[in-house]
Amino acid sequence: MKINFTYPKDYLDYINNTKEYEIYSDSGFIELFPLNDLEEINKEYETESYVPNFTAIGTNGGGVGIFINKKNSKIYSIPFVGMEEKDAIFLAIILPNLYRLKIMKLRYINISTPRFYGVASNKKNL
Repeated sequence: MKINFTYPKDYLDYINNTKEYEIYSDSGFIELFPLNDLEEINKEYETESYVPNFTAIGTNGGGVGIFINKKNSKIYSIPFVGMEEKDAIFLAIILPNLYRLKIMKLRYINISTPRFYGVASNKKNL
């Protein structure tokens, strides 16, 4: 399966220049998948079948995937089990020239829960 999506430049700049794929905050943890593993990971999770407008880029290590929306390039969380687009929760915007994706840390309320309860989301912008 070939991912039919062009990753945002800021995300590519970050992932291509990092040695640390783990992001920690006071409320939890995210592991970003290495870029060269994304095609295989998305194939294994069948993201094209279950959430065709998204591509997985990471996990919280507790059953929740971190995804980029292919239409708007925003970052969302979606539980891997029962994966459906309607369950997408907005986490962050990749801003121009944002090299370290630090914005992701600012949007977590509680990434240890599978639904990110308490995170302000705008499901209409999927």
